[in-house]
Amino acid sequence: MNIAEIGLGGDNVRRADGLPRWLGGSRYAVAFWITLARYRPQSISVHAGHHHFEGRCLTVTVANGQFFGGGMWISPHSDPGDGVLDVQISTGPKRQA
Repeated sequence: MNIAEIGLGGDNVRRADGLPRWLGGSRYAVAFWITLARYRPQSISVHAGHHHFEGRCLTVTVANGQFFGGGMWISPHSDPGDGVLDVQISTGPKRQA
């Protein structure tokens, strides 16, 4: 497993899948800007170990690796060799995405 996302990230992948293949890895970057403009934060509740988050967020990322989707750097602290998955919750504002 590399990365799983819900929210903005999941919508971005769905939109990228609908873009022309000739765009290559840049499909994800193009889809990101289209998706970001239309996306609205969602209310969530996340329990991970002893940590709990409840509120509105842009995306929840569970990552084993740092990069995905043609080289987008999504989880800078993830390390596939450390034996743990990192959970990252992005609460915004959208300009930080």
